[in-house]
Amino acid sequence: MQDCENERCDREPHNQQTKLCIHHYNVYNLFVDSGMNRSQAKVYATIDTSHLHTGSCSCRLAEEFGTGRRNMCNRKLARGLGLCNYHLSICSRRAREEGVPLPELIDAMVLEHENELRRVEQEMNRNVARRVEQRRAGQRRAGQRHTGQRQEEQHSTSDTPPGPAAQAESPAMKARREQAAAAAAQRKKQQREQRQRAAEKAKAEAKQRAADNVAVALKTYEGSWAALEEKVTADATACATITISLADIVSPPDCCPLGIVLPDASSKDQKKQALRAASLRWHPDKFVAKFGRLLPVPSKQGSNSSLREAILAKVTRTFQLINAERERLLPD
Repeated sequence: MQDCENERCDREPHNQQTKLCIHHYNVYNLFVDSGMNRSQAKVYATIDTSHLHTGSCSCRLAEEFGTGRRNMCNRKLARGLGLCNYHLSICSRRAREEGVPLPELIDAMVLEHENELRRVEQEMNRNVARRVEQRRAGQRRAGQRHTGQRQEEQHSTSDTPPGPAAQAESPAMKARREQAAAAAAQRKKQQREQRQRAAEKAKAEAKQRAADNVAVALKTYEGSWAALEEKVTADATACATITISLADIVSPPDCCPLGIVLPDASSKDQKKQALRAASLRWHPDKFVAKFGRLLPVPSKQGSNSSLREAILAKVTRTFQLINAERERLLPD
């Protein structure tokens, strides 16, 4: 029997229409319930890797340990959008109620969540710094009192010369101070190296997450255009008229306005080729020539005119962004 459509899953299909196992079919239904079209939902379900994750995989909306905030994650593994079952269900329901695409809603909630965690961390750091400063101030006051008492004792005994025992004690005290200073310097060096390693690790993880998000966004983008192409083919053979909605038109990700990742060392011909492909796809006249018969036809009451104008406005705006990218990549 054929395996699940998910490239990393070898389970038997549960649903014959989507050819997904019961695990990924539940993920697919969560995306569909959020208002996402079925082609996009299937793309996310086919790249879902939650069945491979270990218990260390955390939800993007999970609370950090030590912040004092209750973690509402149900400890299940993250789905295609990096959320646990609990948060993914909440986001799906909210996206359906507000009419917002699920990926955009999750990105906004994750950004808000990260800002809140950053604020809590800064507040905790300020509290720790305040307590450290208070402890240091107390130590300075105690040291000043001790120094004053020692000076008074020395002043009271200044008339008598120091004995042999006091003269022999001075080198030993100096050696102890030098050892304590060397140990403190070594501890500071180790702490500094640990902070540097932690910062480098966090930077590498953030870079990998950004690359994964770009790959998912580009795959969704190409999947949406493949769905549009299928609608054109289906409309040519179908008896009933097929129309497209605003949600079917997915713009390129903000990080890749041309729909592909161009390396920094790309040649001029490669840049021209990418710009040409994006322009042919998003040029308003070519878009209308290819998909015009699928656009909503304005009725006599004008009910579909606003939807048609919104689709064409989105295409025009995307084409303008591509032209701006052309001026950046090819300034001459």
